[in-house]
Amino acid sequence: MSITICITGTSRGIGKALARECLLQGYRVFTCARNLSQINDLENEFPKHCIPIKMDVTNEQSVQESKTAILRHTSCIDILVNNAAIHTGDAVPELSAINTQELTDSFEVNTTGVLRVIKMLHSLLKKSKHPKIVNISSIMGSIAQVVGPRNYAYSVSKAALNMLTKILDHNLTPEGFLVFCMHPGWVRTDMGGPHAPYSPEQSAQGILKQILNKSDHNDLFLDFQGTPLDW
Repeated sequence: MSITICITGTSRGIGKALARECLLQGYRVFTCARNLSQINDLENEFPKHCIPIKMDVTNEQSVQESKTAILRHTSCIDILVNNAAIHTGDAVPELSAINTQELTDSFEVNTTGVLRVIKMLHSLLKKSKHPKIVNISSIMGSIAQVVGPRNYAYSVSKAALNMLTKILDHNLTPEGFLVFCMHPGWVRTDMGGPHAPYSPEQSAQGILKQILNKSDHNDLFLDFQGTPLDW
């Protein structure tokens, strides 16, 4: 049976690599991005299964319009991958130099934006026999793993995303949902930098494998290789 997957933040990096991996496997993929010109290549390569959807996760109207566009093609989504995210920089400033707007901006995309998309697409996911919501988090959001300096905005927003994931899994389990979050690894992207050990393709292959294999509510925070992580 064919699987329908919706992925946010597919214009580049891990999101684009994950979309391509799903398409290579023959799944129908709604590739959501603010700039659709950046995924023209995916649409051209996979014209039957790649459906570009314009979406800005920070904008309620944009997400609503995205849902309307998806409904032109289907009333059911099996897997939602919330990948869209921002990182305001690697520097850890002195306390007096912190720009708190960076925290607000990070939450709007990395946490609130995720909830906004889930809220809007919930009715489509409910139509699936085994709906899954996968939030791409980061080990930088692990409270237990804080052993050195960290970027405030990114780490705090991802820690909040982890909490959101736990709450959603608890609240949506009675409806048959499985909600979990994944650390994609340190990946060679604009965010991860050129010295990261993994390519976007390696991360994407691992993420998809874990998504497809995951069937229980144990270990809801894991990396792309399936290793459970501490909250």
